[in-house]
Amino acid sequence: MDVYLNGEFVEESRAAIAPTDRGFQFGDGLFETMRVSGGKILQWEAHRERMQAGMAFLGMPPLPEMARTAEVILELQQRNGVVDGIARIVLTRGRSEFGLSPSAVQDPTWLITLRSHVFPRTDDMQGIRAVVTRIPIYPPLVGFKTLNYLPGILARRCAETAGVEEGFLVDAAHHVCEASSGNIFAVARDRLITPGPGQALPGVTRRVILQIAERGGWETVEGSLSRETLRDAEEIFLTSSIAGIRPVIGLDGNEVGTGKIGPVTRQLAREYQHFVEQGGF
Repeated sequence: MDVYLNGEFVEESRAAIAPTDRGFQFGDGLFETMRVSGGKILQWEAHRERMQAGMAFLGMPPLPEMARTAEVILELQQRNGVVDGIARIVLTRGRSEFGLSPSAVQDPTWLITLRSHVFPRTDDMQGIRAVVTRIPIYPPLVGFKTLNYLPGILARRCAETAGVEEGFLVDAAHHVCEASSGNIFAVARDRLITPGPGQALPGVTRRVILQIAERGGWETVEGSLSRETLRDAEEIFLTSSIAGIRPVIGLDGNEVGTGKIGPVTRQLAREYQHFVEQGGF
């Protein structure tokens, strides 16, 4: 497999990142993960805008190479023989001597990879089970996909310890904010509720689902999700660029709704699949 590292296509086994790279040393960087299919990148502009917002937040200078990122990903698709796959961009501040100050940082590290992946269709959706953990999110970092991903990793570890697939993170007020890898939606009393800006990552797929739901006549609410709201929800599902929609049929050892994938989740999943197949790229 070829990867793209700092302006060059190289074999994965030959790709080398300096030991003094701040991404390795401190998690000082950003990443984006995207779906690639049929020679197109799903919602590329939204992913690019989110990464640029993260760069501005971290005080990283504009990167000229970003202008040709989409071209690089499609070149990797050809080189690696990928039909459907997952593209991942990793950007670090670069190399520096030991210490927290970024003032003497050298050139940034820019890595792009692409691997084959089989994306499930709506008819093949499987419900998962989750737990609400005590792992906290860290505003304002929650608004960006930084390389500091320990909260998500710890939440997933809590889930695996509990014998389920997913763990939910909370804020200081104990509101449920997001899953270890995805945004959370709850269907409650004919409303679609999801944590709002500042509480959860502004997910690309999350935004699409909100648009689909509003066009379909569902009432959408961006606000806090209490454990009580989740406990009483008729349906819960997660969204992400890779998984699309993932139904949650069990939470904290209890069934969600009927314990089966609900009608709203199925309908939104069908609409999202249609969006992807009809030019959502």
